[in-house]
Amino acid sequence: IRMYLEYQNLNDGNVYNNLKKSEKITAPARIVLFPSDISDPPKEWAERIYNSLSWKKMSKGGHFAALEEPELLVDDIRDFFKLLR
Repeated sequence: IRMYLEYQNLNDGNVYNNLKKSEKITAPARIVLFPSDISDPPKEWAERIYNSLSWKKMSKGGHFAALEEPELLVDDIRDFFKLLR
């Protein structure tokens, strides 16, 4: 969600230009990759920018996971919030 907001406010379209080299997004994050999604970033790259509490590769689904695999996504969101309790 943050990236969509940032894209609206940037002229160059690079969301990460607002971060200083050593700066990190501190909100807790769960990184979930779906096999048919549009990108597959390396774990090390994502963890450099986000406060990743966990990393998970799903067995199926794509960019529109909420429509394609709603049960998988809901279960994963629930698992993430259990980590925060």
